[in-house]
Amino acid sequence: MKNNKYYYLNTLAVFTVVFIIVSCESTPEYTYEEPPQVVQPPVVQPPVTPAPEIIEEPQEEIAIDIPFDPSQVTEELHASTREEVSEFIDMVNHLIKDGDYHGWEAVLSPEYIAVTASSENLSRISDTIVMRSSRIVLRTLEDYFVHVVGPSRASVNTDDNIDIEFISERRVRAFSIRITNTGVEQRVMLYELEKVDNSWTILN
Repeated sequence: MKNNKYYYLNTLAVFTVVFIIVSCESTPEYTYEEPPQVVQPPVVQPPVTPAPEIIEEPQEEIAIDIPFDPSQVTEELHASTREEVSEFIDMVNHLIKDGDYHGWEAVLSPEYIAVTASSENLSRISDTIVMRSSRIVLRTLEDYFVHVVGPSRASVNTDDNIDIEFISERRVRAFSIRITNTGVEQRVMLYELEKVDNSWTILN
């Protein structure tokens, strides 16, 4: 019985030693690991766009229309212009008197030709009592010159005094000044004229 007791103790001791050895071998070695560091992504700065260069363009000068004031026309300008206009009208009278259609047409403005030679205007004049009684039908500007301008200017007295009225710096109205038998002054408008390239043209 005593031997069994020793046997049991010896067996227990051996088992305990073996258990301790096995436990020590199977227990993993603990090592301390530092926690992973959080790496912040680099801050990317947006590209800097340079401010556009402002180029100041030269300012255009704005023309200001100043109303024409006829009272500002000097006596010298009025006198010289009236002399030019008188010579021009005298020349036109001779063209009409000579029946020079092409010479007369050359002193007309494009606007005057367009309006006067329009079919509406020629038809309207053809429908007047004078033309209908003479059975005249106007079809061209030359017809107008022969049947209207010629007769209407035949009674013009080239000795009449000419006066002008400024509309603008380069436009005038020309008047024939007549004195009646009773001593009354009559102003008859002859033309509206414009000076283009130092030459007068008929506007109306």
